Amino acid sequence: MRTNVTLALLASLMLVGLSAPISGCASGSTAEGTDYDFRVNELIATVPYSIEQTYEASLAVLRDDMRWVIEESAVDAFDGRIVARGAADNVRRVRLERRGDSLTEVRVMVADGPFGDEDRSRAVMSRIEERLSR
Repeated sequence: MRTNVTLALLASLMLVGLSAPISGCASGSTAEGTDYDFRVNELIATVPYSIEQTYEASLAVLRDDMRWVIEESAVDAFDGRIVARGAADNVRRVRLERRGDSLTEVRVMVADGPFGDEDRSRAVMSRIEERLSR
């Protein structure tokens, strides 16, 4: 009898777990109005600028505005990446992917916890957009 109750309880817990929404996923828009998705630990948005322009703006934001230490950076005709560290030694990363001549997907990851930090990632994305609009 006890085994049947335990199995029934486990089965109902599994069903509840399967129907729960996936955590770490959200949508919103930056202060500049760009729509983004926040999945698990990174903010994903597309901006109407070339990969070269977006890379230069991203590098300036991470290095000059945020004052993070740049550990590596590279860009080519299709992809770009910038990896930096903050004062608490947490990793920050911007990845870029060319989506068209004047269209770039930006992925911002601020690893201040196991699921990233949406607010800080959004702040970085907003600064990138500010730099691009100058």
